[in-house]
Amino acid sequence: MRVIPHAVVAATTAHCGSAFVVTSSPFLSSPKVRQSPYRYIFPNFASTLSIEIDSPGVSSTTQANMEQTKKLPYSWKDQWYALTFASYVPNPIETAEAIPASVFDHPLVLWKAEDEGEIYCADDVCPHRSAALSEGRVRDGKIECLYHGWQFQGQNTADDKPAGSCTLIPQLKKGATIPKRACLKMRDLRVVEGIVWVWMGDSVPSKDVPRQDDGLDELTGKREGSIVNDFQIDLPYDHSYLVENLIDPAHIPISHDKTPGGGKRELAEAYEMIVDRDSVSSTGFTGRYRTESQKEKDGPFIEVQFQA
Repeated sequence: MRVIPHAVVAATTAHCGSAFVVTSSPFLSSPKVRQSPYRYIFPNFASTLSIEIDSPGVSSTTQANMEQTKKLPYSWKDQWYALTFASYVPNPIETAEAIPASVFDHPLVLWKAEDEGEIYCADDVCPHRSAALSEGRVRDGKIECLYHGWQFQGQNTADDKPAGSCTLIPQLKKGATIPKRACLKMRDLRVVEGIVWVWMGDSVPSKDVPRQDDGLDELTGKREGSIVNDFQIDLPYDHSYLVENLIDPAHIPISHDKTPGGGKRELAEAYEMIVDRDSVSSTGFTGRYRTESQKEKDGPFIEVQFQA
């Protein structure tokens, strides 16, 4: 099972047992809809994930690693952040609306210039009077501000106009030149495995986009032999709460009783949980768990890897 973007959970089921990976990233929201994208991927057959929490102490080696990690600089801006699914950015033939998003309350806007074309991302502010461009519309492949009708292009063009350049000011006198400062702050954007990622740093991206590398189609995120369910929901809380929720399968029989893909209340029970002591650091940990009934039958563990 995999969830994007607050956490990524990947589950694979084999004859010997199951496994999942959780990767955390900061809380994202949108000024209009404040929805966050999620992807659940299940093998196309029935499997049951089932946790007694018994965390061993942290070794001296792990403590030394954690102390060293604390000294390393970390830039929240110089990172890739998942905004939405590529399929959620509409083609111009479907609607003229642009898509709002935000990272750490920094407003962004997404749009396409043509059907099935490239997705563009810019700061959601018009350089003229600071109106939100997401309140405007996509016209002739350009994003148009609703306030005075200024239009901006998302791509570099053959006439040496860079991405974000203003292409039309309706109120400008004939023959007048559009000021070069009348341009958008464009953001580096990549579509990887069907997910739209944006680089929030001011410099050129210094690292690759995170990827699952488990056979997902680069543009759609689909995978042969699997059921892929992409959806977005409103989550008005910090990402750490969601990460805690995702690595707590004990709540599933209760909170998700009789819900599609959920559990059954009568199956709630104790769990055996093992954390690999030497793996605990500021970058994550590994471990495994199983239910008490699985333990009694000497059943397999479900392997867990948390990546901070």
